[in-house]
Amino acid sequence: MRQNKAEDARFLVYLKVHLPQSNRELDATVHALAETVSAAIDCTTCAHCCQTLQITVTHDDSERLATRLGLSTEAFEERYTTLSGQQTRHFTQSPCAFLGDDLRCTVYEDRPKVCRDYPSLSKTHFRTRAWNVHESLAHCPIVFNVWDLLKRRYAVAPDER
Repeated sequence: MRQNKAEDARFLVYLKVHLPQSNRELDATVHALAETVSAAIDCTTCAHCCQTLQITVTHDDSERLATRLGLSTEAFEERYTTLSGQQTRHFTQSPCAFLGDDLRCTVYEDRPKVCRDYPSLSKTHFRTRAWNVHESLAHCPIVFNVWDLLKRRYAVAPDER
């Protein structure tokens, strides 16, 4: 994926500070674009997120995955996760230990909540989350294409940046 970092950074500032659309209007636009783009992209042909992102695992995720794998929650967490200094649990392995050779999730029905929600374009408060979305440009073709469509839709004259 091509990424023009300077242009994307300028657009991020414009989107967060100067874009005249309300949060509700922006969210509706992003949701519509994400739906269209997502329908045209098969994540299983990419799985870049599973190969590169640090996956956060909640206690509920650990319990669900442990049950699926026939492990205790403690054994699952010891084998597959680590606890960061902020008391946040993450998968230790990258790419994800549950990514199959065919780029499909081997625990798809029980995958962590963060995986279920990714790339989080259907959530509200896009403007508030724009920095995180911007950080995903290099990881997700859906995010990249939605971002590119937003830049085209809200084209900004150089003196407005």
